[in-house]
Amino acid sequence: MAEKTFQMLTVLLFAAFVINADAQDTISINVHEQVTLSCPLDLRACGRLHSVKWYRGADGRNRIAVYSDDLKVKNTEGPQQERLSIVHTTGGDVTELRLSATQISDEDLYTCEGTFIAPEDNCESVTTIQLNILVAPTKVVLADENGDTLPHNSALGPLREGAQLLLFCEAFDGRPAPKITWRQGERNLKGSDNIAEHDGVFTSRSELSLTLSREHLNAKIDCIVESPALKRMRTESVILDLQVRPTKISVTGVQHHVVQGTRVTLQCIVQGARPAANVTWYNSTRP
Repeated sequence: MAEKTFQMLTVLLFAAFVINADAQDTISINVHEQVTLSCPLDLRACGRLHSVKWYRGADGRNRIAVYSDDLKVKNTEGPQQERLSIVHTTGGDVTELRLSATQISDEDLYTCEGTFIAPEDNCESVTTIQLNILVAPTKVVLADENGDTLPHNSALGPLREGAQLLLFCEAFDGRPAPKITWRQGERNLKGSDNIAEHDGVFTSRSELSLTLSREHLNAKIDCIVESPALKRMRTESVILDLQVRPTKISVTGVQHHVVQGTRVTLQCIVQGARPAANVTWYNSTRP
């Protein structure tokens, strides 16, 4: 008879763990920090508390902590045991599970289940929390097509109008994968992105290809890195030292035919060139 009773209790316990993903809370915390997971207890609808159990994982079977004032139990279990602690005041309507020195491996779904002596039908006894561990990128690097690092706000060039320019921006070892955006002034530029994962962290790499034109004269190109782990976005920038051809060349000073032996003054006007054009005069083929 005792064996049958134990089997029924086990079935009822696991039946309580039908997790509603829409109802779960989400907490994001930077790695190495302490996090507190709160489990509210509706004592008005549920009555007197018997025990609170914490589980880890989507299946709700990996118990990591248990508290019971009636049984004088306050235990933590599993690999996280030394970093876990339970905080509960007798008669209180909240139980807290504190996890110190968080690690990437702590990211998971955590479930709290309250067991009550005589609960009402409307007693909600299960709380689920998705814990996300954040890691700030260790560094952001902006480089040219040869892989040479470009110092922040440095000048790149001289570059030629019509040439193809390749820039690379990398954000290393972040979690989740850092987001990279390219920008020229207020205009976003489209890059080609790649993400690599190792040991639970991600390195994001983006390649920007530009066909240089007059619109890139003295342009500032920004690589902007965003991550929930960063208090503010990080930016690396380069200024393009672009050389462009003249847009117009004109010669003035003679409006009509001139008589042999007459002194005339000619002007050659070169517009739109960068750097300033060098002008050489020729008489036929002779300078």
